[in-house]
Amino acid sequence: MTATKSEHARQITGILGKKLGMTQIFTEQGLRVGVTVIDAGHCVVLGKRTPDKNGYAAIRLGFGEKPRTSPDVPELGATQSVGPNAPHHGRDWGILRLLLIGLAGAIVVLALAKLVHRGLRFATRDPRRLAAACRKELRDFLLDQGLEVPPSATLRELAQLVEQEYSVEARAFGLHATAARFGPRRSAGEAARAMRRDLRAVRRGLRRELTPGERLRGLLSLRSLGLA
Repeated sequence: MTATKSEHARQITGILGKKLGMTQIFTEQGLRVGVTVIDAGHCVVLGKRTPDKNGYAAIRLGFGEKPRTSPDVPELGATQSVGPNAPHHGRDWGILRLLLIGLAGAIVVLALAKLVHRGLRFATRDPRRLAAACRKELRDFLLDQGLEVPPSATLRELAQLVEQEYSVEARAFGLHATAARFGPRRSAGEAARAMRRDLRAVRRGLRRELTPGERLRGLLSLRSLGLA
């Protein structure tokens, strides 16, 4: 809301504010009079007009706040010259909001990429491939937690590393995974099913042992995707 007072115009005394509603009062004689309730808050000088520059003398006042149509593009016109205490400032908050949204979007994309990558690994019923997928799953988890794991690490070696670093029982997983990958085919299917159950138990144990910060580090790590 703005108001202009010019030396060339008729002098008017008024209030710059916002109408809140109507009410009524009673005079000393008992007469009821309707009145308008106005919020006449703090006004800010938005600009000054001079005869040399504008052809007339006046000041421009601002009252209240309004939402920004583009929070990271400063409003053109009067409010630019008011300073950091302008009624509708918000550029810094707009840029910060965009950065936070971009960061959150990147985290979501990274989490989805890992989820799809993991799902594609287990899109098979072959015991040998399932065992290989479990090996990659466990190795990627250890890599995302910052551990150095050689590419040639076996299933039993990965299980031993989990027990050493996190005190989570993983021996049964290592045995069943090894049997599913290298054992006779007639028993590999049963070993693969046991391996999947053991892997879920290992995951539950790891979730209990990891702190929220360690979980976040694993989520944001790019090592399992081969990008770091």
